[in-house]
Amino acid sequence: DPERLAVVGDSAGANLATVAARRAHDARVRFQVLVYPVTDCHRDDDDPALRWMWATYAGDDAGEVDADPDIVPLRASLDGLAPALILCAEEDPLRADGEAYAAALRKAGVEVEHRTVAGTTHGFWRWLALCGVARRTVDEVGAAVRAALA
Repeated sequence: DPERLAVVGDSAGANLATVAARRAHDARVRFQVLVYPVTDCHRDDDDPALRWMWATYAGDDAGEVDADPDIVPLRASLDGLAPALILCAEEDPLRADGEAYAAALRKAGVEVEHRTVAGTTHGFWRWLALCGVARRTVDEVGAAVRAALA
């Protein structure tokens, strides 16, 4: 049903989900779920791991991609986007990305539920078989998507 569309992604997949939600604006994406999203290549810190991540993801150290909203969603116009659920991992160097994106969505008038999942690190969804909090958050996301598309 083209009237019941949601986008969901984690990490770089959440970055892609933000792009899909923005590009499919006319397709009426009704909900977006972003789990520990990558949204901004500019940092006040000099974390070598983050510089490496951006070089790997975007092909440079963020110097040439910072204005491209398809790579740096925080730089995009966010007006009129679908409501969002943003989950951040507590012990994640990218936690600030999710927090900043949630704030930017709110500033653009987008309804946002933002939560930081205690005791987790980036990529915790990969541990579904071992991590109860991962299973619970996947179940919560499923329920949120079902409710948003009902």
